[in-house]
Amino acid sequence: MNLRTIPNGLFRTNHLLSSLDLSNNRLKSIPTNLFSFNPKLAFLDLSLNQITILTPEIFLPCPKLTQMILRDNELSQAHSSWFRAFYYKSRYRPYIDLSGNPWSCECSMISFRAWSRRNTWFLTIEGRFRNNYSCP
Repeated sequence: MNLRTIPNGLFRTNHLLSSLDLSNNRLKSIPTNLFSFNPKLAFLDLSLNQITILTPEIFLPCPKLTQMILRDNELSQAHSSWFRAFYYKSRYRPYIDLSGNPWSCECSMISFRAWSRRNTWFLTIEGRFRNNYSCP
């Protein structure tokens, strides 16, 4: 596919959606409410896009989401709220791949970096970290 945008509410009528592969497109952003009506979504692949930002609450409506691939995008900031629920889903073997993103090494990312080091059992985050973790 060659998608550049996704209309908000595109999957609104598909309440049984459990797996979604939007990889290898040209998406730069994902609408905040895109998954608001997809409580059964368990697998999401957004890899190989150009996504630069995801809102902190984007994955909250997806209580069954246990596998998420966000590798090879342009994400530089992460929000621990994206992944908070994954910690409690350990019996489902959660998996998150954030590799290949140009992560920022600003002070706002210190808590995320610490969180990522504590959760390597389900998180892959190989990638480019810019600068050093030192605050002025």
